[in-house]
Amino acid sequence: MGNSEDKSEIVKVIAWKKGNNFTIYDIYSPPNNKPDFTSLYIASKTIMTGDFKAHSPKWGYKDTTGKEMEDLLNTSDLELIYNDTDPYTHLHFTGAQTTPDLLLVNSDISTNTKRPWICT
Repeated sequence: MGNSEDKSEIVKVIAWKKGNNFTIYDIYSPPNNKPDFTSLYIASKTIMTGDFKAHSPKWGYKDTTGKEMEDLLNTSDLELIYNDTDPYTHLHFTGAQTTPDLLLVNSDISTNTKRPWICT
């Protein structure tokens, strides 16, 4: 990645289904990371999923630490697949429940996409 402060772990998979080419990124962003998404190729049928450690009121948090993720959503064709009635994806030892695991898909496949129940 282009940012020396970025400590993200990224796996990229190219998958074919019924003649369609999908690019899937699975991303883990450690705590206090500043992810740099500029080197990712986001085009038709792109899927991004992972634990981004990015807080935003858009996906159930009261604070905002996910500026890079919000910037990505505002500057690309990616859409967040999230509903506030979806189950939480993380249970903290204090009992707090959060949603650090996100699913983003390109707008050309968003209407056919739903967020699966994830257990971490």
